[in-house]
Amino acid sequence: MSFAVSMAKRMIFFVSGMNGQLLFLGIILVFGSVFLPVIQSRIVKKEAEIRQFHLENRHQQTLITFQESMKGFVTLMSGVRSYMVSSRTMPTQQELKEFLAYQLKDLNYTAPIIFSFVDTSHVFRYSFSQYEDDPGRLIGTSVRDIRSESEIEKLDAVMREESIYLLAPINMVEGMIGIPATFSVVRDEKVLGYVAAIVDFKTLINPIYKAQSTESYAHHFSVGDNVDFDRERIYDGSVSYHTRQDPGFYKNFEISEGAFLYSEVELYGLKFKIGTAAVEQDEQRFNMAILLYGWYLLLIAFVGFSVYRLLHYRKLNVDLNASNAEVESHKVMLEEQNRELQRVVGTKDKLFSIIGHDLRGPLSSIVTMMSESQHNRISPEEKMRFLAGLRDAAKQSLNLLDNLLRWSMVNTGARTLDARRIDVAMLVTHVTDHLEVMSEAKQILLKSEIADGMELIGDKDMLSTVLRNIVSNAIKFSHDHSVIKIKAYSAGHLAILEVHDSGVGMTSEQVASLFKTDREHVSRGTRDEAGTGLGLIVSHDFIKLHHGSIKVESTEGSGSMFRIILPMGELESQNITADIKNGVPVL
Repeated sequence: MSFAVSMAKRMIFFVSGMNGQLLFLGIILVFGSVFLPVIQSRIVKKEAEIRQFHLENRHQQTLITFQESMKGFVTLMSGVRSYMVSSRTMPTQQELKEFLAYQLKDLNYTAPIIFSFVDTSHVFRYSFSQYEDDPGRLIGTSVRDIRSESEIEKLDAVMREESIYLLAPINMVEGMIGIPATFSVVRDEKVLGYVAAIVDFKTLINPIYKAQSTESYAHHFSVGDNVDFDRERIYDGSVSYHTRQDPGFYKNFEISEGAFLYSEVELYGLKFKIGTAAVEQDEQRFNMAILLYGWYLLLIAFVGFSVYRLLHYRKLNVDLNASNAEVESHKVMLEEQNRELQRVVGTKDKLFSIIGHDLRGPLSSIVTMMSESQHNRISPEEKMRFLAGLRDAAKQSLNLLDNLLRWSMVNTGARTLDARRIDVAMLVTHVTDHLEVMSEAKQILLKSEIADGMELIGDKDMLSTVLRNIVSNAIKFSHDHSVIKIKAYSAGHLAILEVHDSGVGMTSEQVASLFKTDREHVSRGTRDEAGTGLGLIVSHDFIKLHHGSIKVESTEGSGSMFRIILPMGELESQNITADIKNGVPVL
């Protein structure tokens, strides 16, 4: 303060007379009345933008976590439904309980689940949890005793559909808030009833609170017609069978309705409304009263106070610029993280799809055929047919697991490139020898045309997998007694490998979707061979690791040609784009 007073005295020294002092004070007052409010407004606006940015980011993370939790529960129920409709006979309660326990252990899922099977007249036939049978003493009672007529009509509609639906959460006598997932049970085109599986909603919501500090943000959850719920109860007027309170319930905080950022999400037929708000709402730094007192202090402190304010706001501007740069940096980082999250979710969905459908199919076939041979007397001819079927199902599962493992290792970074010098002729011979049995089964000739002494630098295991996947695909979609040509030649510093077949070919739409993970790749060969398309996705990723590319040319009904383009020298120093035009090497 003594420094400010000294500066004020020095400045006033250069202003002569009363008029000069009044003029100097007037300049200070004009400066304060014009510029200080502008600076104050900028600070308030910028702080509001920063708060809003963090709130939006936290809200998006909340939505993603909530949807992933719900999706995991529904995926579990989807597996149960597949088991109930694909078993040889309708599973008993004990069989369902054992299957559910196996699924929960395999998925490391510890949430309490109450599982009930209800017939078409809405009478409970099965009811159990992981820990006891008929926990609510429901077997033999009617759903009509605990559900309204409108809800009964909705359950009737469920039995006419094939989808899984979520019903509104309920306060349960077990002392938890449960959310039911329900689906119809149809066997031999006959509706037997429906399943209602109820999970403790707290376990689905808890990941939202574990991912952040509950002291920073509050969440407002509602369902249907804006009926609030939290981790302990739903506030729909029904009886709650415990006295626990959720400390994170939004009404425990003094937050206005307008402070929440809301989104509506519809999941499996049930609408949720989710809101996020900061717990501590910052107030505007200065109000009019403080400004007025500031003017009085400015009149008393003269230039010293003005200089102090100027220096103070100069520092604020520097801090704001630094904050702006930090916010932009965080924004770029968050966008990159969001893109990576979307890729991981896509990879996870593809893995779940393959595990839940494509891998389960061959294994179910093995179990079915083994049960058939065990319980029925069969002739030697039938036994040979069963053994051939078991071999094909096992080979299909092994091939799928092999590709699935390799693809997962690349996507998680567990597998890196081991570049070595490779003899192309030996690589092709190794692949054709491996596929000899497969080609001979359809009497297909594998014909190789390899340039003499051709070599390239790459990962032998990866390139062997790529070529094996492409050639096996060609065999699968080729007709009996046909020829598949494998060519290898060089073009400048590029190595070109081509696989030609005269099979069923593809449409342009099928070619465009070959290497995409966001759609199903189920197709059948000329002998009804099954496939998922995972092998081509693995091949595409492996070739990208080699800084190469795969081009496909195909005509429906006339066959296909897969062209693999790779650098022949050191991978780090190659740039192959200059030597390729429209997917064809420039010689």
